[in-house]
Amino acid sequence: MVLASRSSRPASGRRWLAVGVVVTILVLLVDASVRSRSPGPTRVLAGSAWADKILPLVERSDVQGRELAAFFSDTSPTSGAAVALALHDLSSGARATLRADQRLPPPADLVAVSGLLESCLLVRSQEAAAIDAAVTGALEAPIGVGAITRASRVLASAVARLEVADTAYALFARELPGWLQLRPPASRWVGSAGGPGGAGATAATESAFLTSLHRRVQLAAVSAVSIEAVSTTPAAVTTRNGVEILPRDHRLGVEVVVGNTGNRGERNLTLTASISPAAGTASARQYLASLAPGTSDALTLGPLYPPTGTKVTLTVTLTPASGDPAKPRATTITFEMPSPSSSTSTSTSTSTSTSSTAVSGSSGSPATTSGSSSTSGSTPTSSSTSVPAGSSGTTGTSGTGTTTPTT
Repeated sequence: MVLASRSSRPASGRRWLAVGVVVTILVLLVDASVRSRSPGPTRVLAGSAWADKILPLVERSDVQGRELAAFFSDTSPTSGAAVALALHDLSSGARATLRADQRLPPPADLVAVSGLLESCLLVRSQEAAAIDAAVTGALEAPIGVGAITRASRVLASAVARLEVADTAYALFARELPGWLQLRPPASRWVGSAGGPGGAGATAATESAFLTSLHRRVQLAAVSAVSIEAVSTTPAAVTTRNGVEILPRDHRLGVEVVVGNTGNRGERNLTLTASISPAAGTASARQYLASLAPGTSDALTLGPLYPPTGTKVTLTVTLTPASGDPAKPRATTITFEMPSPSSSTSTSTSTSTSTSSTAVSGSSGSPATTSGSSSTSGSTPTSSSTSVPAGSSGTTGTSGTGTTTPTT
């Protein structure tokens, strides 16, 4: 029995040894599986360091996309030089973003996902350069079907490719591993709406955009100002033979809206309002320090002191600074205030039609001055005068509700 007992012990030890080997193998397999799914601290740190350098590039590319969208949606007057500079900056910026990404090799665990980001930035760089070349080339050529058609096809193709780049970026953001604990920002270069720069843009929509752009772009700097509107206080209650009839008042206020219709900023503009004849102060002046392209500003002048019972001519003049190539602009309004001996009924409701004053100047384009109001037991306070750019010099008047240019 003792011998038998001694002979069984080695068999039991061998069994326990086999179990230990199996357990060890299982632990090693589980550990290898865990390591393959959850990188160790060193690899996590490497991935996080790479992600920290990539995020600023993603944000920079997103800013460039917003700049491109702003270019497509802008309708203000500009110059060929300004367009060329904006597109060159966009193209060179996209190229610099791509190169910065290529100088940041990812850790082995992130090679595949980083390829999606690089593909996105590569397409954005290529299409920004294509848009730059197409638009500037179309602007440099005389406006015509050929140049516009070629450029519009390039733009439509570029928008389609940029949609693919946006998809690649969305896949990059989705496929980033969770252990990075990184939530990259959204980044799109193509908006959801159709039209120029939008999803679904076609050669036709791009052609319309380029035609509009060509019309509002001047390859050389253009200085131009205008008097857009003139209103008086008190306002006209009626118009008689082209003369605005104002309520009797011992003083007159004038509000003028001036605009910059050129593609360069204007500085030190002088706005003057004068009346002739006058019973007191005959003129007033305001200065405008600056006016950006495509913008307008309202200025108030006065009070002026017109006589009553006689026709009075109000002349509003906008004068650029000395040496400025912009031409002065002027418009006139003829009005009359009743004399104390005359009576003007204000107890009834009166609806007045529009009076017009045509002003022709160097450009030969008439400017229209209009005023209308209705009263019911009260005195109106404003009238409106619309004067397009390019009107100055000789004036002519027409009857109620009509406009007659002066040649």
